[in-house]
Amino acid sequence: MPLPLFQPLLRAFILGILTATWVIPPQARASDGVLEINQTCAVQTGCFPGDTAGFPVTLAAAGASHRLTSRLVVPNETTHGLLVTAPNVSIDLAGFDIVRSGCETATSDCAPTSGTGSGIARSPNTVRGVRVHDGSIVGMGDSGVDLGDASSIRALHVRWNRRSGIHVGSSSIVRESIAYANGGAGIFGSSSMLVTQSSSFANQLHGISMIGGTVAHNTVGENAGRGIIATSSATISGNHLDHNGDGISGGSGSAISGNVVDRSIDIGIFAGSFSAVSNNVVRSSGGFGLSLHSGATYRENTLSNNTAGSVTGTGRVNMGSNSCDGATTCP
Repeated sequence: MPLPLFQPLLRAFILGILTATWVIPPQARASDGVLEINQTCAVQTGCFPGDTAGFPVTLAAAGASHRLTSRLVVPNETTHGLLVTAPNVSIDLAGFDIVRSGCETATSDCAPTSGTGSGIARSPNTVRGVRVHDGSIVGMGDSGVDLGDASSIRALHVRWNRRSGIHVGSSSIVRESIAYANGGAGIFGSSSMLVTQSSSFANQLHGISMIGGTVAHNTVGENAGRGIIATSSATISGNHLDHNGDGISGGSGSAISGNVVDRSIDIGIFAGSFSAVSNNVVRSSGGFGLSLHSGATYRENTLSNNTAGSVTGTGRVNMGSNSCDGATTCP
């Protein structure tokens, strides 16, 4: 082929290689199927189909995966940060925070005195199966996270929200999270909730509240109400609680084991009827160490320096090997 004819073909071939290799079309930024959320798109244009400019960012695609690419600053205490309107949505905060305006640089409690906005909320209440992980939510007017049934929460730092830090529905999982200095519950759930490896510190009312399910390996401190409350059929194990109103409250049929409960304002551990309480360390409660309803059993607990006494409750069953202020005989 003559050289003058060959040169244009060569240039086109090289240009095609460079374009395919180095020039990535805009759509390819989400080639893994993840929808991006950031402050710019939230305020100016909307971040994806179904969302419009301004907060809240609306997540309306069922089964979609989302990822923050910047901090989100929510303008006031009556506005949600993210609003989930479809089921089975996944949200990766990617280490960023959702923060109410005025709390961006706060080093102490910045919770508002009123408000209805949550960091992440759902509408309608029947939205299920939402998954959230790896980030912070700070200073909201309502809850940090307010989600429904079958939710999964992992590695969230949730603090200084006016009401609950994390509020989820039944059959949910909350793990590896910290709920600090929220105005309501640190972690609050409905039936069949699983809470693992979380922390709840300096919350008012209840630190962790749920019906059924499992609460395990949490750190719960400085709550004005109960540190952990489960209405019935709960497994509460391996938690550390310090200076809550009451320490642990498990309803009927609960298993409460392997917890350390220190300096509760009133009762260290309350257990409903036909519960099993074992291998706990309870000390320096303002009330009784253990308060047990009829048919509740207790064994291998170490109880010390509880102001009102070691154990109370009619119909409790001592299964042995308990220690009460150093004595091997407990009431």
